Amino acid sequence: MLAEINREREAFLAAQQGSTSTELFTTIEGNYADAVRLLTTAHSVAFDGKATLFVAERTLQEGMSPEQAWAPWIAELDIYRQDCAHVDIISPEYFKEIGPLINTQINN
Repeated sequence: MLAEINREREAFLAAQQGSTSTELFTTIEGNYADAVRLLTTAHSVAFDGKATLFVAERTLQEGMSPEQAWAPWIAELDIYRQDCAHVDIISPEYFKEIGPLINTQINN
């Protein structure tokens, strides 16, 4: 899992090079370090409810099924597949699609 996190981190940081301020870039780097630290000590428990998952199809590992991966942890899962890489899923381009979906989920 840590290798996957680091791969995503490297891809994200490479995509951000030159497009953000040094301060923002440092903050992003710090957030990744915190995420890795927390994930190494976290203990998950099953959630007997409904969750929403946005899947970045372009960086989904071959043979990986989000439905199967989350089945032990989430009672009900709505999946919205996006034709993008994980690092792009919060970009303005894709957030135009994702934003209204999140709004609908929150307000229903």
